[in-house]
Amino acid sequence: MVLEGDPAPGTPSEVNYSGLGFPVLNSAGQTAFSGFLTGDGVDSANNTGIWSEGSGPLALVAREGDQAQGTPSGANYGRLRGPLLNSAGQTAFDGLLTGSGVGSTNNSGIWSEAFGLLALVAHTGNQATGTAVGVDYSDFWYPCVEFR
Repeated sequence: MVLEGDPAPGTPSEVNYSGLGFPVLNSAGQTAFSGFLTGDGVDSANNTGIWSEGSGPLALVAREGDQAQGTPSGANYGRLRGPLLNSAGQTAFDGLLTGSGVGSTNNSGIWSEAFGLLALVAHTGNQATGTAVGVDYSDFWYPCVEFR
């Protein structure tokens, strides 16, 4: 169980939850959720994250302001949306990017733990899988479907 005011795993010792998003629950009874943070060093650029207990003890999956997995150096997680959690305990989410090299044509992505470690699945501005050359992802809708 997690409560507002509890220390947030994966963050410095003086950082605590200041609010919790709606949890998602899989068939194995594991949960994932987004949360808001307060404490030393927390500001509007790094005050939310996603946590999951899909691979064991509750752990931080991604935090706003951190380097975004699979993107060029300086591209950081901005607004995180989700998460989703499949029956194998793997987390997926989408979000916006901020930082150097990020513009209106490459500012969002979808990340997943489906193949073990967290990885970028799709990124705006990149070639859209299964389409003709030159067809790029331009935007993503929140993934409301079940993640298997």
